[in-house]
Amino acid sequence: VVIVPTFRADGTTWVVLRSAVRIPFSLRDPGLGNVWELPAGLVESGESIEEAGARELFEEAGASLAPSALRRLGPPVVPAPGIIAEIQHFVVADVDPEALVPPEEDGSPLERHAHVVAVPLEVALRDLGAHGLVDAKTELGLRRLADALALEPRAP
Repeated sequence: VVIVPTFRADGTTWVVLRSAVRIPFSLRDPGLGNVWELPAGLVESGESIEEAGARELFEEAGASLAPSALRRLGPPVVPAPGIIAEIQHFVVADVDPEALVPPEEDGSPLERHAHVVAVPLEVALRDLGAHGLVDAKTELGLRRLADALALEPRAP
């Protein structure tokens, strides 16, 4: 499950991203080892997509929401069908930026020393590629959010 944490402030849509060490990339190029990503994780046995999303959101971004507060964001995708059987489900989560706490993390070395940042969606889509946003699921999640927001009626 890939979670797109978002909030509105000063008339702007913001997204919450986290850094993650990705060992294969750090071995290839140390400059690529730390990747900015949307929170994401595996769906455990017996969990719904929304339950897994709520758990991962808390572990990786420090935001606590009920599973029922997460909304699906488009259909699932298969990122590399010739290599792995992974299916990615996207959900959007409206978070309260004032209620974020330091992420609990899952205890794995890959999540240690991660950083969480909030950036305007427009900035994430425009600029983060130059600053380490190379993750395909993150780009897809951000673009789906932007598309969904463009379809929502705006209050006058």
